[in-house]
Amino acid sequence: MIPSSGSLVPGTVVDSRYAIVRELGRGGMGAVYEAEQLTLRKRVALKVLQANPAYRDGGNQLRRFLREARIASSIKHRNVVDTFDFGDLDEHSTYCVMELVEGRDLASVLRAEGPVPWPRARAWLLQVLAALAAAHEQGIVHRDVKPANIMLLDATDEWGQDWLKVLDFGIAKLQQADEESQALTGTSELLGTATHMAPELVRGEPPDARTDLYALGVVAYQLLTGTVPFQSENTFKLLTMQLTEPPTPPRELVPSIPRAVEAFVLHALEKDPAQRHQSATEMIAALEALGDAPRDPPPADPALARTMLVGTTPPPRGAVPPGTVVASPPDPGGTEVRAGHTVAAASPSPPAPAAPRLGSPTPGAWPPAPAAPTSVAHAKGTGVPLWMIVIPVLAVIAGIAVGLLT
Repeated sequence: MIPSSGSLVPGTVVDSRYAIVRELGRGGMGAVYEAEQLTLRKRVALKVLQANPAYRDGGNQLRRFLREARIASSIKHRNVVDTFDFGDLDEHSTYCVMELVEGRDLASVLRAEGPVPWPRARAWLLQVLAALAAAHEQGIVHRDVKPANIMLLDATDEWGQDWLKVLDFGIAKLQQADEESQALTGTSELLGTATHMAPELVRGEPPDARTDLYALGVVAYQLLTGTVPFQSENTFKLLTMQLTEPPTPPRELVPSIPRAVEAFVLHALEKDPAQRHQSATEMIAALEALGDAPRDPPPADPALARTMLVGTTPPPRGAVPPGTVVASPPDPGGTEVRAGHTVAAASPSPPAPAAPRLGSPTPGAWPPAPAAPTSVAHAKGTGVPLWMIVIPVLAVIAGIAVGLLT
């Protein structure tokens, strides 16, 4: 049984198998300890969830925790923190035992070091995507992908490279709506972190793999710029921004970010799930296609500059005697070209790739054709009433308030 202080002191033996070594961290519903597995003499992380007896759903909290610990234990991957044991301490507390990893979470890394160079950020994102792909193959959605839940290990991998592991599938949820999940998760309950929450979660829609990919898009934005796309101390405003406002393009914050990388990040942050990457494997393919050093197309060659005269049509090549001055077609951007001025000829733009059919992305079709960002202005232009945006957010806030009061 946990002492009245709510903490396990060093030397405490849990379930006759795990001796507490020290406390590693503490949150709103429990704490994480370093412990020693007594029979194997192996160091582990022991996470304790202590329900508040004053809460009517305290029992449900514990049942959900155990259920999701079992879910997490089914994911076996080199980039996922392994969960291998769980049980009850007493009627108000339960625990799970996980692999002990030494390192820093990416939130700490960003605070200490700031934005990350693209090659390193790309390598990190590929590892997180590999972990998510393994979970999604089993129908498991993490629901809380963020830097604090991604560990950069002190140890490197077998190739001497950075090694990351995703942790805390503590609010993961099987996609299939089985009877137990329906009983344990209320329809108004909101799980996740608002700064990384996909718009469909704010609207109360069920999560799927694309929900995690949106959150990872926010992580990518953070790695490259040092900040999240949307910030507000007001939860209502923050959730409204997730629903309606386009993110500031990353290059406006860090101009050195390649345009192709910016397009990748903005694609991940599409409001409509059907417009994002449709799977972790598709997102991996897009990252691999970008490479470590994507380069923007070079500007028009000044050597191609020519003198143009307004009012004539360019004749076929070779049909004009040398020295004759001719006009170029009108500038599509509306720029007027005056007689006697020398203007650099614009290189013809390649045709934009066809947008993939919704729900059935074409592998390798990257980057997608530019699309108008979803925004408040778009909503106004299409006549969407403001109440259709406000009511879902109010419902979410009300759900949170009811949960706290009960």
